[in-house]
Amino acid sequence: MPYSLLLQCYIKNEVYPVTQKHLHAMFLHIVNQVTPDLATILHQESKNKSFTLCLLEQKENEIWWRLTLLDDCLFKPFSNILFKTSEMELYLGKNSILIASILCSPLSGHPLANFTLYPQIADSASKEIKTFKFCIMTPLAFKTGDGDLPLPVPKLFFTSLHKRWETYSDIKFNFDNFEPLIEQHVFISSFNLKSKEFFDGRAVSVGTVGDVTFNARGKISPELIHYLNVLSDYAYYAGVGKKTTMGMGQVKRIGK
Repeated sequence: MPYSLLLQCYIKNEVYPVTQKHLHAMFLHIVNQVTPDLATILHQESKNKSFTLCLLEQKENEIWWRLTLLDDCLFKPFSNILFKTSEMELYLGKNSILIASILCSPLSGHPLANFTLYPQIADSASKEIKTFKFCIMTPLAFKTGDGDLPLPVPKLFFTSLHKRWETYSDIKFNFDNFEPLIEQHVFISSFNLKSKEFFDGRAVSVGTVGDVTFNARGKISPELIHYLNVLSDYAYYAGVGKKTTMGMGQVKRIGK
């Protein structure tokens, strides 16, 4: 069951700078305090991470951050962890903090708080729409060789989502030749993008932010059209590209 949670924190002492690295460290510390084995598993994940983290904004002593969970096995232990955070001494970098509220439902009114089921994503996805428009909210890039490619290349974009879906969903679409199909049938039809540097607390990466629209063309099977819509809807939870646990690649479908 994918979840998108928003957490509101307050800094209790003098305010020091906060980075994505601090947020990532605090998250793993929280998990380790309650479920050490789970913290070890999350830390050792090298590809297709089961969660994303993003520092959304900081206004003086108030901080908002987003956590998404992709693995059905994560929510129960993490929900138990959240109930115990009031008993922990938490630090975000040098800042002693208090988690004041957690939004996890669309009833909260915030567009980034939600949850769903994998079968629900698959069942509700269109089987006809061939246009896929996205807002890239935080810098997106892909690891290629010894460098990064800060562009939403269709094959890289949808393959990133495909691999996460295959890892965490029990619903399989069985496209063994997925990447060649994307290269043949999916193209960028419009974009309004700009480059943006991203500092995670350790290094600077260059990514792209803005809007991009993909179109599926040619003799494309209804099954692939459906799957592209599934992946497009899934992007809200999964993120796209590199360093999604450090704040990069936050993406949502728009204009559906």
